[in-house]
This record gives sequence, structure tokens and C-alpha cells, in this order.
Amino acid sequence: MKKRLLFLAALVWISSSIFAQTSVIIAQWTFPTGIDTLDVYPDSSTVSYNLNKYLSAEDTVEWPNTNLRDVSLVSGASTYAAAASGWDSCANAKLWSVKFKTDGANNITVSSIQSSDAINPGPKYWKIQARLSADTVWTDIPGGDVTCADDWTTGSVTDLALPATFDGQTGSMFIRWIAVSDSSTADTLVGSLGVSKIDNVIIKGEAADGTVDILYNSTFNYFPNPNIEKSLNIVSTKTIKELIIYSVEGKLMKSLKNNEIGKSINLSSFNAGVYFIQAYFDDNSSINPQKLIIQ
Repeated sequence: MKKRLLFLAALVWISSSIFAQTSVIIAQWTFPTGIDTLDVYPDSSTVSYNLNKYLSAEDTVEWPNTNLRDVSLVSGASTYAAAASGWDSCANAKLWSVKFKTDGANNITVSSIQSSDAINPGPKYWKIQARLSADTVWTDIPGGDVTCADDWTTGSVTDLALPATFDGQTGSMFIRWIAVSDSSTADTLVGSLGVSKIDNVIIKGEAADGTVDILYNSTFNYFPNPNIEKSLNIVSTKTIKELIIYSVEGKLMKSLKNNEIGKSINLSSFNAGVYFIQAYFDDNSSINPQKLIIQ
């Protein structure tokens, strides 16, 4: 009887381990290339809708009245980061923002690092908030009060959990980093030249059904990306039935069938820009479209 109970306990533990929900990256902006027209878009996402959603620097007093400001790329925490100036009179009016979908995922989290320029200091105090597209009211994210400095450690937050009201949503939603004071990181008023920087914006969640799409990580991969060699290496543990590459406008650029797909693909006819790659397999599964950057 004792052995039977131990076996059942082990079985329960194994089952719970197998079906435990695992957090995956829904969208991330890590600015890997330093090219602003490319890096304002996510460098990876498990939801195809997100791949053309850009990070923006905005001025807004009352939603939906919003003005966009120019975003440039500067040195970041590891590679590059987004930067914008013009943060004077910023309190409760000027912000960073991203829009995305989670496809019904639960336990949504956000991570980011904010910084300021040492010569032209930007806002010091921030608040991270979220909003469903159908709503007009922003919700504070617990733990989302951020104090910045002119470094890449002070203004860091990791895996802040969005409130449960954001679980299971299939519509779009927003996260914003809004300045809550006119004080700069130098403890002066933020001037018109004040610069705010943001890096490593990573949104995660757990699939609503408890399963995780890991095809991109374990079944199919491609490199180098960004690509300057005009030759793309393909690695797949499944037999690829068709591989397609299309432009950000949705134009089909290349379609390869099974017998045409080798270990590498010639991209010499492609101009520099952002493209999307998608693979379909013999077992009728597929990967979500993934970003391919050609330089």
C-alpha cells in the first residue's frame, strides 16, 4: 500500500511538472541593430500581430490626443537603446508606450530598463501602467514606480506582474512608462533637451491552455539575424514543407518548397530592410512569423 501511494505521489508530481505553465516572450524590444527604423519594432514575438507594433515616445494630456516624438538609437545596457528628447513639462503628460496582443495568455509580466542622459538629464520619476484597448483608464502596475539615473541599473524592473484583469485577453493592450514629475535625474527641472532612454522591454505570459509554442526555440531556427552576408542558415528538427519570406507590407518575397530548401538560403536579391520568415512542416504544424533583418 505504501509503495502504491508513493507511486501515485510521484505520478502526480511528474504530471504537474509536464503540464506546468511556462512563461514565454510575447514581444520584446531590445534594439539589437542600432537602426531606428528597424529597432522600434519588436526583434521577436510569439504573436505575429506584434511584429509591426513600434515603441513610441508620446506627448499626451488627455487620451486619445497624442503627439509622437522622434526616437533615435544610442548605446544601451548591452547593445543599443531607444532615446528621445523634449521631456520638458513632462509630469503626467509624456511617456514611452508599446501596443501588443497576448492571444489570451495569462500572468502577463513586463521588464524594462530606463536611463537618462548625463549631459542633458531626462525625467527621474516614472510610473508603469497598462490599459486594454477597449478602455480609457490606465491601471497602475504593482511595483511600477521607477526612479532613474544616468546608468543602466537604477531604473531596472524585472517581470512586474500585470493585474489579473489583463489575463485571457484577445484584444490589443498597451503598456506605458509615464513621467510623474518634472524633476530630472540631476534634481533640476527637465529641459527641452532632456533625454530619456529605454532598453530591454520584454513582455512575457503563459499560454491560456497551459501549452507553450516552443517551435521557434527548439524545432526551427535561422541565423545570422540581423543578416549582412545575404546567406541565411536554416536549422530544423522537422521536415520543412514550405518556407516563405515576405515584406512588412505583406508582399511575398520568396517561397521555397521541400526539395528547394537546403542548409542555407540565398538572399542576394533582397534589399536591406525588415522581413518576416515563416516555416510550415510536413506534420501540418508551423511557426509564427518571425522577424528577419537584412542589412
